[in-house]
Amino acid sequence: MSSLQKDPSGNFHVCFRFQRTRYKRSLKTKSEKRANSIVSKLDERVWLIKSGHLEVPENDDVGNYLIFGNQAKRQHQPTPTQKRPVQKLSMSQLFDQYFDTIGNGSLDAETIKMLQIHRRHLEKGLGNISDTEQLTPKHLQIYINKRAKCHGKFGRPLCGSTIKKELVTLRSIWLWAKELQLHDCDLSLKKLKLPKTFELLPFQTKTQIQSQIERGGLSEIDIRELWESLYLTKQEIGEVMTIIRSNASAEFVYPMVSVAAFAGVRKSELLRMQINDVQSNRILIRERKRVRGEYSTRFVPITGSARVANDQWIANHPGGMAMYCNQFGKAITKDGAHYHLKRTLADTEWNCIKGYHVFRHSFISALAIDGVDQRVIDEIVGHTTEQQRRRYRHLTPNVTLEAVDRVFG
Repeated sequence: MSSLQKDPSGNFHVCFRFQRTRYKRSLKTKSEKRANSIVSKLDERVWLIKSGHLEVPENDDVGNYLIFGNQAKRQHQPTPTQKRPVQKLSMSQLFDQYFDTIGNGSLDAETIKMLQIHRRHLEKGLGNISDTEQLTPKHLQIYINKRAKCHGKFGRPLCGSTIKKELVTLRSIWLWAKELQLHDCDLSLKKLKLPKTFELLPFQTKTQIQSQIERGGLSEIDIRELWESLYLTKQEIGEVMTIIRSNASAEFVYPMVSVAAFAGVRKSELLRMQINDVQSNRILIRERKRVRGEYSTRFVPITGSARVANDQWIANHPGGMAMYCNQFGKAITKDGAHYHLKRTLADTEWNCIKGYHVFRHSFISALAIDGVDQRVIDEIVGHTTEQQRRRYRHLTPNVTLEAVDRVFG
């Protein structure tokens, strides 16, 4: 994060860290409004670089480039007598050029798929504006108001966080295009009014969810949201895994689910696993997110029944490099993994389990309830944000209750 400072003469300076280096630069302005605008663009460039959307040009001063962008070069060059003409782009042309560029592997397939979804919503809501310079905050507010009337998950109106993600995608593409001099106009998201954002429900056991449903008064949407918050206790994990082992609709199902249940691995990570990633008592996990333009990885421990199940699976592996595959050695797809899990649990009392994420949540919850240090949990499951941790915090030993009880109990 960057911070503004003001010197005795009234000029503003900015301080920030980037790639473990501290920078301090004069913004050469006494206008607080102008200084805040520069800092906002600085923060955005840092985010674009870290997410792989933008690169620092070679032979550039990193600090000056992050603050002033391409203007840093122009400050040391003679002022041109004539402004370089900028080609007019429609929204569709702008998106086309961006997606042609990121097709070089700078972003993974799942991220591109999500960006394409955002593109469809943006083009539908904003229309195919013939000239990007015509786009104003007024257009964006109209877009927000339209999207707020649409329905999302479970049939509820879209919340502000969903719409904001779409606008952030637009702003990222906009800044990328400006850095490449495809257009010469700014796009501000400030002062736009978004609908409220709702936090996800904290995780709850099957018994807690059933008791709320039995009280009555809940809509179908409320009930579906409750089941999305399901987590299994340690005893229930064992019961479900026993059922899966005996009812599995395919040979890969039990070893695959066991890694989710006893190592907290995401379904997408399970699908990317290769047979050589299993190393004795640990597994190499290939994460989807990128760190400074590189795929990130982590190791997770694998013990007990999960290790035994996967050793047996490897011993009888159909062939190929994919860890989990069908009888012909073809890697399991996302839809295939979901189908076989639902089919395995279809006629059991645990058909309320919505997907692999329930086992990951249950694994993390079991560690939290047992008082495992949060840093250890983060290292195993790959949590990086406070929002991710908050949903499990109520499961930790009840320190707050004990503190209040000591005073007022």
